[in-house]
Order: sequence, then C-alpha cells, then structure tokens
Amino acid sequence: MISVCIATYNGEKYIKEQLNSILNQISENDEVIISDDHSTDDTIKIAKEIGDDRIKIYYNPIEKGYAKNFENAIKKSIGDIIFLSDQDDVWLPQKIEILYNEMIICEITNPDKPIIVHHDVYIVDENLKNSGIRFLKKKGKVSGLKDLLFGNPKVQGASSMFNRKLKEICFPLPVSVPLHDLYLSYICECFGIRKYISEPLMLYHQHANNQIGVSSYSIYERVTKFFNKKIILADENEKKTLIILENQFSNKLSNVDKDIIRDYFKILGNKIGFGCKVSIVLKNRFNSGGSILKLILKIRNYNG
Repeated sequence: MISVCIATYNGEKYIKEQLNSILNQISENDEVIISDDHSTDDTIKIAKEIGDDRIKIYYNPIEKGYAKNFENAIKKSIGDIIFLSDQDDVWLPQKIEILYNEMIICEITNPDKPIIVHHDVYIVDENLKNSGIRFLKKKGKVSGLKDLLFGNPKVQGASSMFNRKLKEICFPLPVSVPLHDLYLSYICECFGIRKYISEPLMLYHQHANNQIGVSSYSIYERVTKFFNKKIILADENEKKTLIILENQFSNKLSNVDKDIIRDYFKILGNKIGFGCKVSIVLKNRFNSGGSILKLILKIRNYNG
C-alpha cells in the first residue's frame, strides 16, 4: 500500500491541481494523507470537494510548523511505502510507477535497510512555465555523508519516497529537528540506501510562498551577490541536524561518519588554522558543489 503525505497551510491556489496529479496515479487501495496546519483559506474545502475517499484529512488545532506538520501526516499513514508531497506542485505521469519500481529493486537487494528514493524536478513559475532550471541535475549523485555537507544539495522532501523501515527509525522526530527531509536523508546516508533518479518527475512551483525555494537570480545578480555577501559555509539547519544525528545515534554511527562530523565542525570553528582546515578537506574530500577547490576558497574567506 502507498501513502502520499501532504502538509498543507493556506494552499488553496494549487492544492486541487496537485491532488488530481496524485490521485490519477495511485490505486483504489492507496491513500492520500493531508495534515493541515490550521489553514485560514479554502484549502480543506477544496480538498473535500474533490470527493475522493482516498483523501484523509487531519487538522492541527494549533500551528505545528513545517517539519511537525509533515510528521503528523506520516504518523497517520499506514502504507508500507510513503511519498512526501508539497501542496503546490504537480506530479508528472508515471512518477509513482518509476519510484515504486526502484524501491522494490532496492528492497530486494537490501532487505531490512532504511531506503529513500528521490528524483530531480523541473522548476516552473506560477503559470507552470518551465524555467529551464532543474533542482539537482548531477548533484544528486553523491557518495556518502561527506557530500551532503557545506550547503551541498540534499534530498528534496517533496521529490522523495521512503520505506517503512526508515519511518520506524526516524519517527517520532526529535523535538528540535528543523527539516524532516534533511534528517531523513542523513539517516539513510549513514545507515541505509539512497537512490537518486536524475529524470525530472515533478513540476516544482517557484513562487513567493514556497517554504524552500530555488534561486532565480540572473548570472549578474548571482555574481554581485557572491562578492558582496558574507561567506556561509553551512546553514543553521545543516549544523543543527548533524548535532541531533550524532546525539540520537552516537552508538550506531560508524567511526568514519563520526570522524566526518567531527572534522566538519573543526572547519566551521576557529581553533585551527587555514592550513589544517585544508588538510581536513583533502583527507575527507569535502567539497562545495562537487568542487574541493571551491570549498577551500570559501574557507579561506570565511569569517565564522
């Protein structure tokens, strides 16, 4: 059985289109779980008007926030395979079939492992006009925890699915987890299997209300922004999630991953010099966007 989990909040503009793109792909025995975070618009009314018994709606009496709203939907799900969905995208035909088939292969070859399968997306505007930009391209092909650090692209929750084993390991979420999908991707990288499909299987709306968006700056704007901004090696969500991961699984993490996390924080700190940081980068093959040199240059200009 498949469960599609959607966290909604004031999503009336796109929710019908998104639900229809999902319902057209699932069987009569599957379910769509909506956890609504106290919407004040017609999101839930529109979902109900679709009149499909596969849609199950749960309300939060008070706002839970992005990660906890998704967690609520996941807790209510009963499927062995769980897809995550934002309220404002459009799933392309065969998305579920392609990801499901990949999951079956992964589970056969890796029994009892937590598994997450994710794919690339097309970035579109409010009118579904394709920007020509893809979210990950080849950046989804990483090899280990080291490639998911220093601001490198992670698993995008809305383009992912995972098995029951991952649900059992990850939930309930630790209270302070900032982003559920970041936490799930780190756990799979350390303890399980992450399968990336480079084919775009979703239209990802880029608009003012996205929780997490993709930059639409021109080349000139990006260059100007780069030379005028403070260098950021890692955002707070990344750092917080790694600390939680280490605390939650201190007895299960491999020595390699423990060393990676320890070296990561050494680079972010100010107790060692630039030369030592470069040595750590080279030892672990840390990178920024696939480039070791780019990361070293960032470190050189990093002010902490």
